[in-house]
Amino acid sequence: DLTTFASQGIGSVFGCASPPVIFAATHADKIVGREAKVVRSQEAELNRMLCDKQFTRHVYRRPSYCQSKLFRSELFYCIDNTKSHPPRYSKRKEDKEDSELVELRQLVVSKLEKHCTTYLTPITWLLLEDKVYEIRGTSVSKIIPFKEVLAVGLEKCAMKSPSEVSKALSHLHDFSVVVYFEMCPNLKNVVFIDAPWV
Repeated sequence: DLTTFASQGIGSVFGCASPPVIFAATHADKIVGREAKVVRSQEAELNRMLCDKQFTRHVYRRPSYCQSKLFRSELFYCIDNTKSHPPRYSKRKEDKEDSELVELRQLVVSKLEKHCTTYLTPITWLLLEDKVYEIRGTSVSKIIPFKEVLAVGLEKCAMKSPSEVSKALSHLHDFSVVVYFEMCPNLKNVVFIDAPWV
């Protein structure tokens, strides 16, 4: 949820406005040796496209460098899709994972580990998730009234109030179990119990 990331100021962790935008260009294997002139021209084109956009301040930039003929862009990660699996999943031991992908993963994980916090999920919310899956398995409809979910939450999951049921549904929405829009007047009285269907 970009709004959550923006409110938490995660962009500042990356050194840009929130939420951060990180560009990753794929199919680097098509660029022979990731030659500096090719990568530089692509970076210049991307810079031209971004120059007058409002979201430019959200774009993450990293230090660029040129080492012999190879050039690392400050604006995007140039990823070789043919080397996108860690060596432990590869059929050949000599295969190595793409260094740009490794660096991108390390950047995201290291920044988010420092910034994100974990929280405990109430057992009643997990019970409601189980009940939603049960309902999904037996119901013909992909949409059920909020009142029905409210009854399940209060009677079968030991939730204490309608607001707790709403919070649990918002949590399940964040994890794509359901689609629930508490703040939308036209949709707050229904719960989409099959998120992929929506």
